[in-house]
Amino acid sequence: MPSTKIIFSQPLNINVEKIAKQLPEYRYRGPYESFLGGMVTSEYIINDADSKHSAVFKFDGKTEKGFTSLETDYSPSQLAIIISRLPSDLSAQLKQSLNGTTLEPPEVSSSDLKQFEREQKINQENDMVIKTANAVGQSHSHHAGQFKAENAKGVSQKEVAITNADSQQYIVGTWGAGPCIIVAFYNPETLTAGIAHIDALTNVSSLSKYIDIARDDTQSKLQIHLRGGDSSSRNKVIEVLDQLRKRDDVEIKSCAVMEPSFSGLGAMLAINAKTGETYANFNPRNQPDLQWHYLKKQHAAYLHDLN
Repeated sequence: MPSTKIIFSQPLNINVEKIAKQLPEYRYRGPYESFLGGMVTSEYIINDADSKHSAVFKFDGKTEKGFTSLETDYSPSQLAIIISRLPSDLSAQLKQSLNGTTLEPPEVSSSDLKQFEREQKINQENDMVIKTANAVGQSHSHHAGQFKAENAKGVSQKEVAITNADSQQYIVGTWGAGPCIIVAFYNPETLTAGIAHIDALTNVSSLSKYIDIARDDTQSKLQIHLRGGDSSSRNKVIEVLDQLRKRDDVEIKSCAVMEPSFSGLGAMLAINAKTGETYANFNPRNQPDLQWHYLKKQHAAYLHDLN
């Protein structure tokens, strides 16, 4: 839902920090000053504390009489459920200020509240899955790429490539993953490596086929590295992680999903079949074979489409 901002007809004198204490699953931030002096922001914000960081309440325009505006990324029905969880003094103030505006909260039924609580529990569990995965191998997340273009091949969205140490192109990689998810895998026993670029239309279960090919019935666990994903693909990220967690023949060695990319090129990842080394900070403009628009399928026998 797009952000909605309203101007109160009368200033709202309410304690935002007190609201935040009643909603421990959300994050609270008040206004703060720059170390150089001057205010960075005048807003009092409560956001949803998950990877989306959507604003639940963003109070602003504070005067001696109270706040003059409120902005939110939530719908009136979502706000109604949250407001219903507050003590009566706080909820009454908010309802009175929102009545007659585009954010006027509807009545909340007990079934609506139970459904909200179920969704909150699922979201919290999913957040923990992502945080746990991202705690693995962070020291390797931004390893710079040092390899020659003639030894590398790239894949585009919804494609997967598998190579081995004997191939001239023993490095496979991809880049430009915003909402897309990159999965790299490596078999240290057979020196086989693969890379998959999963987009919104990818059937995640199809990844298992290529993991099985790379495993090749060996005893070693397949080493997994993950990058990419954002708030719009959160469910897809969870789907990928869930599929990997169900397998006892793989091991996540590094993970940095749903983290901001400052390269301007989106998340990127390449893997070396000779060593298992990963590269998450290379410049694809200097690696022409890793640019998807240069990719020619007939030149890569190991390239496949994901379902």
